[in-house]
Amino acid sequence: MFYYYGRTNGGSEGLSGIKLPEDEAAKLMSDHVPATLHFSNLSYTLNSGKQIISHVTGTVRPGEILAIMGASGAGKSTLLDILARKGKTGRVTGDMYVNGRELDKTTFRRVVGFVDQEDTLLPTLTVYETVLYSALLRLPREMSYEAKVYRTLETMNELGILGIRDSRIGESGKRSISGGEKRRVSIACELVTGPSIIFLDEPTSGLDSYNAYNVIDSLKTLAREYNRTVIFTIHQPQSNIVSLFDRLLVLAKGQLVYSGEASKAQAHFEAAGYPCPPGYNIADYVIDVTVEAAGESRKSTSASGVQTPARPSGGNGNIDPEAGFALRSTGPAAASVPSESDAASEAQPPFSIRNKASRLLGAFSPGSGASTPASGGDSRAIPEALAALVLAARASDGAKIVEAEITRIEHGESPDGGSSERDVGEEIGLLRGYDKASFWTQFKILSSRAWKNLYRNPLLMATHYLVAVAVALLCGFFFYGVTNDIPGFQNRLGLFLFILALFGFSTLSSLGVFANERMLFMRER
Repeated sequence: MFYYYGRTNGGSEGLSGIKLPEDEAAKLMSDHVPATLHFSNLSYTLNSGKQIISHVTGTVRPGEILAIMGASGAGKSTLLDILARKGKTGRVTGDMYVNGRELDKTTFRRVVGFVDQEDTLLPTLTVYETVLYSALLRLPREMSYEAKVYRTLETMNELGILGIRDSRIGESGKRSISGGEKRRVSIACELVTGPSIIFLDEPTSGLDSYNAYNVIDSLKTLAREYNRTVIFTIHQPQSNIVSLFDRLLVLAKGQLVYSGEASKAQAHFEAAGYPCPPGYNIADYVIDVTVEAAGESRKSTSASGVQTPARPSGGNGNIDPEAGFALRSTGPAAASVPSESDAASEAQPPFSIRNKASRLLGAFSPGSGASTPASGGDSRAIPEALAALVLAARASDGAKIVEAEITRIEHGESPDGGSSERDVGEEIGLLRGYDKASFWTQFKILSSRAWKNLYRNPLLMATHYLVAVAVALLCGFFFYGVTNDIPGFQNRLGLFLFILALFGFSTLSSLGVFANERMLFMRER
């Protein structure tokens, strides 16, 4: 049935081939609660005492997309997992509020979608079937089948994968669609349910610049037109992608160095003493600034073994953009850890900034550019330049506004100080979600999918049949003409023992099937 529907309605007719009931045309996309997410002082510490995330605060509203950026190892994916309330082995502290209220984990999971960095898809299914199965399992129970098919095709069209709907996902060595197309299929499996908040871990991973822009633009359209909240991590996007961001959050060594409107990021770093050179991508520049401030420069290495940023070649403080970015010799950027030969000539941060950083982030040791932890169990040193960026982020206007909103929430008020338009009881009822597919429906859908996955692997099916036929012939050959006396009875017992042992050991092959589908099972559960 699914195959027939995919070939007919999902074929040449496209979206026009589905006749959608009038009362269901926009029910899924309109009957939801716009979700504003506030998070305050989020920290994550491993059981060993190492702190990965430290005091991260921010917000994102319906209709906006929040991009989490940072260098490799800055804690982007960890922060995204914490925001999505995924299970972590360490200790998570801080507060999170949805529309000014703390939701329990079950209610929270009903209104969010999460797209992992790794694509977990069945290789034998087509693109259309993969997204359709996700829709059938997760969309409202009372929603008609035609509406679910329409929503499936609509989502595929939004992500530009409608043209490959009949192509199989493929696997390693037998690839059918490209890695970028597979990535968009994973995103479609979450977008098809229209969640109030959607989290994506590196949604542009493996995509070329054109398709990467299309994916982010689709997320922007989803957020703006359907009032959704979108949060994702991304690594040094192109400038045309950066222009789509509504809010930006930048991490460095787990520390928050910027959280606010993306359009104001350049002015913020310029006020902090890091002007972006003309024609330079602000995303690349911000990452380079955080790497330099964190003392992880790849530009050069001093004689003492401490890495230092590239120095300006001229007296105007500018260098060739191809060789790096401009650094003011009198600004906070020059406060990275200097070598002994440069200690006398390099300017240090203002004494007041050092005192503030000492109180907030730990006392600086005299004559060094790193701080030692005073509390919190953070074993990592915090360079002075990074401490200055953290202080600048906390002192920004955007940070003060978010702190004021969170203070109102803690006092039982709405974030904006006004009254909520929607009744609290009605809103919580909608946040708890709708009834998804029943147990019997889930059983039928998953059985159909498992059968497709089996019979579409011809080699595996042929092997099963050949083994069954070979065992039957072998048993018939050795136990042919068994008599009805005591020796014949003993021979029949031996046959039964052999068959039962064969059936028992043959079930071990299911372990391999379970191992292959374990990640898919965990994601869907």
